[in-house]
Amino acid sequence: MIIKNSKWKEEYYYEKLPNGLEVYLMEKKEYVKTYAAVAVNFGSLDTSFIPPKKHEFVDVPLGVSHFLVHLMFESNENQSIAFGKLGAECNAFTSFDRTVYTFSTISNVTECTNLLLDLVQNPKYDIKSIEHEKNSIIQELLMYDNIPNNVLYNECLKSMYKSCNVRYDICGTKESIEAITKKDLDLCYDAFYHPSNTCIVIVGNFDKNELLNSIKKNQDSKSFREFEVIKRR
Repeated sequence: MIIKNSKWKEEYYYEKLPNGLEVYLMEKKEYVKTYAAVAVNFGSLDTSFIPPKKHEFVDVPLGVSHFLVHLMFESNENQSIAFGKLGAECNAFTSFDRTVYTFSTISNVTECTNLLLDLVQNPKYDIKSIEHEKNSIIQELLMYDNIPNNVLYNECLKSMYKSCNVRYDICGTKESIEAITKKDLDLCYDAFYHPSNTCIVIVGNFDKNELLNSIKKNQDSKSFREFEVIKRR
């Protein structure tokens, strides 16, 4: 499906794949660099939800969404190195309502797209990597505590919101990070990292048909459970 915007004279291609992954492709032949993002509808606010095939709400510690990002890179180190070999820069960020994995490159767009999808859809973390990463995240949290603008922003949110999780740092707290278990991470990954709760957006200089076929082939090679709409508190 081609979506057109007459005001900005822009258009992009949209398709929802059989497994639920939403694909947005905007060709820009005049661009040198291509930018891609895989976005998961899962952020720091999502700490209370009903897991698939369950009927009761469960609560997980603050900071699980951010913790998973660290683990995806830590446990897929070879793929992170592969981005560099392809001349691409790969990164990720977490917000209150989403987790986004990105890459930017001037070449090898198809290869990088497959790498990004594999990175997000192939977790390899274990208990050892989880315990190792806890110290790194706590140090990151302490680093942000030394940035005045960040402290001011967080304190404003705490003053404005009495109970909503937006009042807490996206990374969580020292206590919540230490409390996170593999069970918590597995529960959140299974619930939220399903293609039906994910989209991929790519803008830049590429061949739309070639890239779309590559994405479809990548997804067809994988199997996923049947998706259930996530009930969040």
